[in-house]
Amino acid sequence: MNPLAMILRLLGGMALGILFYAGLWLTVRRLPRTHHPVALTLASFWIRTLVMILGLVWIMKGRWEYALLCLAGVLMARMAVSRKVLAVDRGEHANHSR
Repeated sequence: MNPLAMILRLLGGMALGILFYAGLWLTVRRLPRTHHPVALTLASFWIRTLVMILGLVWIMKGRWEYALLCLAGVLMARMAVSRKVLAVDRGEHANHSR
């Protein structure tokens, strides 16, 4: 397997993961302010899922090795977004307590 192709699949998985989990975070933050929480939740879920599935199929090109690399990238993105969300939430709680 070409090392450049491996790195690109890993980065592609990270990009998909960031889109998926950041989109989830934005959806959850917007829920208290929306008049249609069910519609927002369902629309967000289906859009994020569709983008993830189409992106994975396109990136993996039918090879299971590429699928594993992409999955590793998605998991790395999940950890990165989780850390960022925790840092932002801690900062917001500190600002609200003043």
